[in-house]
Amino acid sequence: MAEGRQEALKILERLKQMWGARYLVASWWENAGPLVRFYEYPKVLWPYLLSTNLMTRFIR
Repeated sequence: MAEGRQEALKILERLKQMWGARYLVASWWENAGPLVRFYEYPKVLWPYLLSTNLMTRFIR
């Protein structure tokens, strides 16, 4: 996992370059803002924000 928002966007850019022609990466790139929004919060909260499944949020 990336250590911050900028690093996450760089990784997403690499993913786009490597797999963009073969897979549907454009959609991820166009919606990158919401995908990396959890980096705006303190790192201690990231595990709880990564999942939309309520069960996995609290089982950790």
